Amino acid sequence: MYEKNKTYQHIPVLCQEAVSGLSIKSEGTYVDATHGGGGHAQKIMSELGHKGSLYAMDKDPHASEKKSKTTTLDSKNSPKFVYIKENFINLKNSLFLHKIHKIDGLLADLGMSSLQIDNPERGFSFRFAGPLDMRMDTQQSLTAEEVINKYSFPALRHIFSTYGELRQAPKIARIILEAREKNTISNTEQLKNILRPLYKQKNMNSFRAQFFKAIRIEVNGEMKALEKLLNDSQELIKKDGRIVVISYHSLEDRRVKQFLKNGQFAREPLRDPYGNLNVPFQPLHNKPIKPSPQEIIKNPRARSAKMRVGVKL
Repeated sequence: MYEKNKTYQHIPVLCQEAVSGLSIKSEGTYVDATHGGGGHAQKIMSELGHKGSLYAMDKDPHASEKKSKTTTLDSKNSPKFVYIKENFINLKNSLFLHKIHKIDGLLADLGMSSLQIDNPERGFSFRFAGPLDMRMDTQQSLTAEEVINKYSFPALRHIFSTYGELRQAPKIARIILEAREKNTISNTEQLKNILRPLYKQKNMNSFRAQFFKAIRIEVNGEMKALEKLLNDSQELIKKDGRIVVISYHSLEDRRVKQFLKNGQFAREPLRDPYGNLNVPFQPLHNKPIKPSPQEIIKNPRARSAKMRVGVKL
């Protein structure tokens, strides 16, 4: 067992702003694609009438333990709450199984829960000694240990360059390959020691954060899942419905921004065969909404959050 260090209470980021962005209709049908600790879901439920419904998803088995918080409102006069233990990459099929084909709004908070970060046994944080796991869905097979010890040089270089945005990606990949030839790299402390020659002390935490983020994105297929979620939202969300996405790093935010602006993940907007604009959403704001200084003081992990809202055309 790994020793637990200082933990943080999970606080939903931009909670009021996100739920306001959904512009909730009392009898509407909504999706919280990232239930986590249930903070956003609770707020959505409090604004729904008894004919409204919320479908909450999360692929982390531990998140289901928190769903009881959301269902405390459950009674004859409470809105319907349905919890789905599933990756939001499967959003459309999951809703179809519940005979839901259209929704009024969707919220996705792409950040990690403090419950995940602060558990050393999950291996998400370089602050703690723990195994190289990093799986959000603990039932999947691919782990960070497999990525580090089995991936080829080109694959590792791609991950560090694309997901970590690290300029030293080739050098990092080479050092890892050399180290794993001597011994299997199985925990976060080993990995930090191997990487130590690559960073200057003043940039240490920034480098580690980018590196761990890159591995986590690969293990959990985060960018593929995000793109699928955004594409599915075009079909699922009703006219004048809303999509709200909270992201925490530039890779996510760029994709959300491009999608809401252009209808795709390229820099040019979608057009029909006649050259007319054919974008599915209208961004509600020109710039992302960020946490206030007061929120950041209460919840330092909110500092990198950016929220974008789209209205279905």
